[in-house]
Amino acid sequence: MQMACHLAIASEMAEFALPEVRLGILPGYGGTQRLPRLIGKRRALELILSGQRISAQRALQYGLINRVVPAEQLLEEALNWAAQFADGPPLAVKGILESVMKGSGQPFDEGLEIELGHILAVSRSEDAIEGVSAFYTKRTPEFKGK
Repeated sequence: MQMACHLAIASEMAEFALPEVRLGILPGYGGTQRLPRLIGKRRALELILSGQRISAQRALQYGLINRVVPAEQLLEEALNWAAQFADGPPLAVKGILESVMKGSGQPFDEGLEIELGHILAVSRSEDAIEGVSAFYTKRTPEFKGK
Protein backbone atom coordinates (compact mmCIF):
# COMPACT_ATOMS: atom_id res chain seq x y z
CA MET A 1 0.00 0.00 0.00
CA GLN A 2 3.00 2.32 -0.03
CA MET A 3 1.86 3.24 -3.54
CA ALA A 4 -1.03 5.19 -2.02
CA CYS A 5 1.25 7.14 0.34
CA HIS A 6 2.72 10.55 -0.37
CA LEU A 7 6.14 9.44 0.88
CA ALA A 8 7.64 6.05 1.75
CA ILE A 9 10.55 4.81 3.83
CA ALA A 10 11.58 1.15 4.00
CA SER A 11 13.90 -1.17 5.84
CA GLU A 12 16.85 -2.45 3.85
CA MET A 13 15.31 -5.91 4.28
CA ALA A 14 11.96 -4.97 2.72
CA GLU A 15 10.76 -6.47 -0.55
CA PHE A 16 8.03 -5.21 -2.84
CA ALA A 17 5.82 -7.05 -5.30
CA LEU A 18 2.44 -7.22 -6.96
CA PRO A 19 2.24 -11.04 -7.11
CA GLU A 20 -1.42 -11.30 -8.16
CA VAL A 21 -0.64 -12.47 -11.70
CA ARG A 22 0.80 -15.68 -10.21
CA LEU A 23 -2.67 -16.37 -8.82
CA GLY A 24 -4.33 -15.67 -12.14
CA ILE A 25 -5.80 -12.35 -11.02
CA LEU A 26 -5.07 -8.64 -11.39
CA PRO A 27 -3.73 -6.32 -8.71
CA GLY A 28 -6.54 -4.34 -7.16
CA TYR A 29 -6.87 -1.15 -5.16
CA GLY A 30 -5.27 0.84 -7.96
CA GLY A 31 -2.15 -1.30 -8.38
CA THR A 32 -2.36 -1.19 -12.18
CA GLN A 33 -2.87 2.56 -12.08
CA ARG A 34 -0.62 3.73 -9.27
CA LEU A 35 2.53 1.75 -10.07
CA PRO A 36 2.90 3.03 -13.67
CA ARG A 37 2.44 6.59 -12.44
CA LEU A 38 5.15 6.09 -9.83
CA ILE A 39 7.81 4.20 -11.77
CA GLY A 40 6.83 4.40 -15.44
CA LYS A 41 4.83 2.08 -17.67
CA ARG A 42 7.59 -0.28 -18.75
CA ARG A 43 8.96 -0.98 -15.30
CA ALA A 44 5.45 -1.30 -13.91
CA LEU A 45 4.43 -3.76 -16.60
CA GLU A 46 7.55 -5.84 -15.96
CA LEU A 47 6.73 -6.09 -12.26
CA ILE A 48 2.97 -6.54 -12.64
CA LEU A 49 3.20 -9.13 -15.46
CA SER A 50 5.94 -11.16 -13.74
CA GLY A 51 4.87 -10.84 -10.11
CA GLN A 52 8.59 -10.44 -9.42
CA ARG A 53 9.77 -9.28 -5.99
CA ILE A 54 12.23 -6.40 -5.85
CA SER A 55 14.53 -5.32 -3.04
CA ALA A 56 14.25 -2.07 -1.15
CA GLN A 57 17.32 -0.80 -3.01
CA ARG A 58 15.71 -1.55 -6.37
CA ALA A 59 12.47 0.09 -5.20
CA LEU A 60 14.52 3.15 -4.28
CA GLN A 61 16.21 3.18 -7.71
CA TYR A 62 12.80 2.92 -9.39
CA GLY A 63 11.39 5.78 -7.33
CA LEU A 64 8.84 3.59 -5.59
CA ILE A 65 10.14 4.66 -2.18
CA ASN A 66 12.07 7.70 -0.94
CA ARG A 67 14.52 6.19 1.54
CA VAL A 68 16.06 2.91 2.67
CA VAL A 69 17.37 2.60 6.22
CA PRO A 70 18.76 -0.20 8.39
CA ALA A 71 15.95 -2.30 9.88
CA GLU A 72 16.79 -1.37 13.46
CA GLN A 73 16.51 2.35 12.60
CA LEU A 74 13.27 2.21 10.59
CA LEU A 75 10.83 3.35 13.27
CA GLU A 76 13.09 6.12 14.57
CA GLU A 77 13.82 7.41 11.06
CA ALA A 78 10.15 7.31 10.07
CA LEU A 79 9.12 9.19 13.22
CA ASN A 80 11.84 11.81 12.73
CA TRP A 81 10.86 12.26 9.11
CA ALA A 82 7.18 12.61 9.99
CA ALA A 83 8.00 15.11 12.74
CA GLN A 84 9.99 17.19 10.27
CA PHE A 85 6.94 17.56 8.01
CA ALA A 86 4.50 17.92 10.90
CA ASP A 87 6.50 20.88 12.22
CA GLY A 88 6.09 22.68 8.90
CA PRO A 89 3.62 25.46 8.22
CA PRO A 90 0.22 23.72 7.88
CA LEU A 91 -1.18 25.96 5.14
CA ALA A 92 1.93 25.70 2.98
CA VAL A 93 2.18 21.93 3.47
CA LYS A 94 -1.49 21.53 2.52
CA GLY A 95 -1.03 23.78 -0.52
CA ILE A 96 2.02 21.83 -1.66
CA LEU A 97 0.29 18.46 -1.28
CA GLU A 98 -2.82 19.62 -3.12
CA SER A 99 -0.79 21.30 -5.88
CA VAL A 100 1.28 18.17 -6.48
CA MET A 101 -1.52 15.62 -6.11
CA LYS A 102 -4.16 17.48 -8.12
CA GLY A 103 -1.87 19.33 -10.50
CA SER A 104 0.31 16.41 -11.57
CA GLY A 105 -2.72 14.64 -13.03
CA GLN A 106 -3.63 17.64 -15.19
CA PRO A 107 -2.08 19.22 -18.27
CA PHE A 108 0.90 21.36 -17.27
CA ASP A 109 -0.89 24.71 -17.70
CA GLU A 110 -3.77 23.54 -15.51
CA GLY A 111 -1.30 22.30 -12.90
CA LEU A 112 0.27 25.77 -12.87
CA GLU A 113 -3.16 27.31 -12.28
CA ILE A 114 -3.78 25.00 -9.33
CA GLU A 115 -0.36 25.90 -7.94
CA LEU A 116 -0.96 29.64 -8.43
CA GLY A 117 -4.25 29.44 -6.54
CA HIS A 118 -2.46 27.92 -3.55
CA ILE A 119 0.43 30.37 -3.77
CA LEU A 120 -1.95 33.32 -3.68
CA ALA A 121 -3.97 31.91 -0.79
CA VAL A 122 -0.94 30.97 1.32
CA SER A 123 1.12 34.09 0.62
CA ARG A 124 -1.59 36.23 2.23
CA SER A 125 -1.70 34.12 5.40
CA GLU A 126 -0.46 34.97 8.88
CA ASP A 127 1.87 31.97 8.60
CA ALA A 128 3.56 33.45 5.52
CA ILE A 129 4.10 36.76 7.29
CA GLU A 130 5.44 34.91 10.34
CA GLY A 131 7.77 32.76 8.21
CA VAL A 132 9.29 35.72 6.36
CA SER A 133 9.58 37.75 9.57
CA ALA A 134 11.29 34.85 11.36
CA PHE A 135 13.70 34.44 8.45
CA TYR A 136 14.76 38.10 8.54
CA THR A 137 15.09 38.18 12.34
CA LYS A 138 16.93 34.82 12.35
CA ARG A 139 14.51 33.02 14.66
CA THR A 140 12.40 29.87 14.43
CA PRO A 141 8.91 30.63 13.08
CA GLU A 142 5.82 29.77 15.08
CA PHE A 143 3.18 28.67 12.59
CA LYS A 144 -0.47 28.61 13.63
CA GLY A 145 -2.23 27.46 10.46
CA LYS A 146 -3.79 30.87 9.83
